Amino acid sequence: MPHSTSKNKLVSVIIPFYNRVDLLKESVNSVIEQTYKPIELILVDDNSEEKYDKTFFESKSTPEFKIKIITNPVNVGPGLSRETGRLVAKGDYFAYLDSDDFWHERFLEKLVSCLEESKDVGMAYSKTLLIRTSGNFLRNKNEKAFNNIVPIVFDVNGRPWATGACVWKREIVNKIGPWSNARIWEDYEYDVRAAIINNKIVHIPEVLFFVNMDSKEKISLVKNTKKMILDKSNSILNIARHLRRSRFFFDKEIKKRITYYLLTSCATLSDNKTGRTMIRNLFNEYNQWKENNLIFVNFFTSVTPPKVNSKIFRKIRQFFLFVIINLINFFMIF
Repeated sequence: MPHSTSKNKLVSVIIPFYNRVDLLKESVNSVIEQTYKPIELILVDDNSEEKYDKTFFESKSTPEFKIKIITNPVNVGPGLSRETGRLVAKGDYFAYLDSDDFWHERFLEKLVSCLEESKDVGMAYSKTLLIRTSGNFLRNKNEKAFNNIVPIVFDVNGRPWATGACVWKREIVNKIGPWSNARIWEDYEYDVRAAIINNKIVHIPEVLFFVNMDSKEKISLVKNTKKMILDKSNSILNIARHLRRSRFFFDKEIKKRITYYLLTSCATLSDNKTGRTMIRNLFNEYNQWKENNLIFVNFFTSVTPPKVNSKIFRKIRQFFLFVIINLINFFMIF
């Protein structure tokens, strides 16, 4: 039974896509079949090479279901494509769906209803089912409910929610600001900025979102491994900088997790013999979080081979070298 009344607030659904039009059609159909209306669907074509008929999508428009197609002049990735959609969206609620994933027909109905009742939260999310030909399984920690973005967003096995499993209130989307230009972890950085504004979220304990794990040519795909690692490192650096300027900087658990990610990024970049400038920026940020002045480590790693640097950063992460350096600094003072 369609859940549509004149009192319902508009939901803006933004789907960035690059090629894979057949999969996109399935995603679009899952939005069309939503019991909740009204919806505006904004499709952002990230400069696809695959030809397709726009009228197929435009013909699906109705008074309660509007479709708009925007084409990027160049390929910019998922974050900036979502941003393109966000800037023209008119809804009171926002949802970002990837072009190979899809929703249960009552996804919007249940999440919007929950957000209407939960006045103090900024985002609602449902359980996520990961679909593979070899077998389906729930996303990490989906058997539990979490009511805060931070610190669970930094779980080593990934966030409990996927980007497409969330619905956001417009008031917080406006405050979060623009999506980043990174292609990796841009959604984690978005979540962290949201948490700084309003850390409260609400969980719907039902499987209402489905991820196609077998699909290829994802919009976030970075074929160059070094570029991918640099992109992720840049997202982690931005996350650390945002959190350092917030109340979370004084949280010991957050500090532990952020310093771990900063050093892991330094080591990974060293392993791949790339990003000396990024390594320096990451380690400077590590110093800020640890409130230490280990500038000479930056100098040392700028002249030593990447293989050696990787070992240094991993030792610091394990606290062995960190203790030694502090002892050296202590004796140098006296």
